[in-house]
Amino acid sequence: MRHAEFEQAVADRLVQYGYVKAPLLERAREFQKTRSMTLLRAVVELKLVSTDKLNGIMEEVSGTSAVDPSLLTVYPEYVETVSKLIPKEFVTQTLMFPVQSELDTIRVCMLNPTDKVFVG
Repeated sequence: MRHAEFEQAVADRLVQYGYVKAPLLERAREFQKTRSMTLLRAVVELKLVSTDKLNGIMEEVSGTSAVDPSLLTVYPEYVETVSKLIPKEFVTQTLMFPVQSELDTIRVCMLNPTDKVFVG
């Protein structure tokens, strides 16, 4: 699912579940166009829905867990080490960052974990 499809699926559920009225969602789309941000960020910036409710819907659509990056501790040494393993272009394209590594696995957070172009 590409990012636009992911956002649309989340937006549809916001309306379906009664968290946001359709006209307000359109207002968020207009707001998004005037700023450099995603639709979901616009919904949060306009305080149309709580981040808890939005995260719940994002988890439902993506089938993954939502993570608030502001709650993570970033260790520069870790980022430097893992950055050598993941191509910079890939990180930029997917808007992802590494959060944990194990023996042969690197766990990452990314804006759209449903994007089948990048996640296989």
